[in-house]
Amino acid sequence: MIFRMQIPAGSTHTVDFGLQDSNGLFLDLAGYTSRMQMRRDAAQPTPDFSFTNDRLSFIPASQQCRFVAATSSPLTIHADNHEFSAGERVQFSTTGTLPGLTPGTTYYVIAQGLTPYACQISETEGGAPIYSGVAMSGVHTVSTVNAGVVRLTIPASVTATMSGEYLYDLEIESGGGEVTRVLEGLCSISAEITR
Repeated sequence: MIFRMQIPAGSTHTVDFGLQDSNGLFLDLAGYTSRMQMRRDAAQPTPDFSFTNDRLSFIPASQQCRFVAATSSPLTIHADNHEFSAGERVQFSTTGTLPGLTPGTTYYVIAQGLTPYACQISETEGGAPIYSGVAMSGVHTVSTVNAGVVRLTIPASVTATMSGEYLYDLEIESGGGEVTRVLEGLCSISAEITR
């Protein structure tokens, strides 16, 4: 996948890359390592910058969500532009209450009611949807169980030393040594224009 990044020089830059399999499920990256290299020229044998697990980390995909609960219809989770697929394992956390659900328990996204903005869940893979006619309170977060997101963090002290354009690639390596390039592209580092 080709991806272009624009980074202001002297700023801390954080970007998340979601990694999914051919069925759209977030990958389980437990036991993997990651690396990102940046070069001015593809023929350069040594990268100008190299980031490994000190700047790259694996996290679950997560976002805030809201619930619509009615006694006569399945519990619906609304999360704008989520990337969950049927069969995806998810968990919930909240600052309030989730009647009918247990925070930290694994649930499964089901095909019924699945849209880019909403989904329904079951206690088992492919199972019946959960019903909960009780209102929920607080701020809720839905997260994948698999750590299928690579988070890149480049601190301001590093971007301050960068300028111009770099070619980059992001790779993951399995515990068995298999290397997979998941992303490549062009990164532009620009000086801040306004002060």
